[in-house]
Amino acid sequence: MSRKIDEARWRELVEADEPIITQVDDGKTRPGAVGFQPSSSCSKPSLVADMLDALHVEEDHRVLEIGTGTGWNAANLRERVGDDGQVTSIEVDPELAEQAVRALIGAGCAVVVVTADGTKGYPDRAPYDPG
Repeated sequence: MSRKIDEARWRELVEADEPIITQVDDGKTRPGAVGFQPSSSCSKPSLVADMLDALHVEEDHRVLEIGTGTGWNAANLRERVGDDGQVTSIEVDPELAEQAVRALIGAGCAVVVVTADGTKGYPDRAPYDPG
């Protein structure tokens, strides 16, 4: 579902406590068309909250997130680490990374988004606090 095609339905999906697919076919499927392979998603918000609680992220922590997606989880992490913490998020898909950067800037979230292979980490901003 694209916000441009049906904003009311898009908003309903975004505000639901359900997981949603945010990209299919690595972004090659045009909005409104049926895709074949999910390539990015956003987890169920209540599950994300439970995972963040279990992670015990605290103020001043330095966090590395792998898989930026929409940037929503990075924004949640940023809120938890406070002004003296840092969040670095790695996204392999350059278009998703760019969209996430725009969303994070629009939300006033100071998160460093790196377009790279997350399996290699990001030593430039290390060390990170253990989760």
